[in-house]
Amino acid sequence: MKPSQYVLIWIAGSVSFVVILVTIFALIPENVAYSLLTEKTGFITEASWANIFMTFIHLTSFLLNISLIWFIAFLLKKRT
Repeated sequence: MKPSQYVLIWIAGSVSFVVILVTIFALIPENVAYSLLTEKTGFITEASWANIFMTFIHLTSFLLNISLIWFIAFLLKKRT
């Protein structure tokens, strides 16, 4: 594989991560998530909430991106 192909694969993985991250951030209203969590745990400070919410968004996006990359690789390997 040429070096440019490695770069394109890396860029594609990064772009898919950003697209998934933005989509999740847009689909999960922060105030609804905050309400659901504070019902069970009580008051959460703003700093703690920012850490909890962004960690959840990033980890979810990371796991979905890994799944997407694995699925595409599986389909491409199966095709050949």
